Amino acid sequence: MKTIIIEDELNNLNLLTHFLKKYCPEIDLIASCQTKDEGVALINQHRPDLLFLDIVLEENNAFELLEEIEHKEVKVVFVTAFDQYALKAFRYHAVDYLLKPIQIDELIEIVKRVNKQHKNEGFLIIFILIVT
Repeated sequence: MKTIIIEDELNNLNLLTHFLKKYCPEIDLIASCQTKDEGVALINQHRPDLLFLDIVLEENNAFELLEEIEHKEVKVVFVTAFDQYALKAFRYHAVDYLLKPIQIDELIEIVKRVNKQHKNEGFLIIFILIVT
């Protein structure tokens, strides 16, 4: 899955990058950045399948970023130290919400689940129930 990380704290960005490369071979990490504006540009340019997105991005936030992107089909895993944003995150169709400090087993499970969804997207089955 083509993936972008957007995280304003360099240590957290480097740690998540390391974890994804070491434990999640399904991930094709195509880019990372530290600001909302860079993130918007990268998402619109690369059209990733998945974002790992910090909620607080210096003076901006992830929700502002999501409002500005053109590529709306991207799946989002919010990565944050703040649990109070969880409800709002799911209003933006988050596929998951990962609290810092990152637990490797949780990260691996999230990536496996998102990868499974990604692979199955081509197999949409519609059931229609007609009641007469």
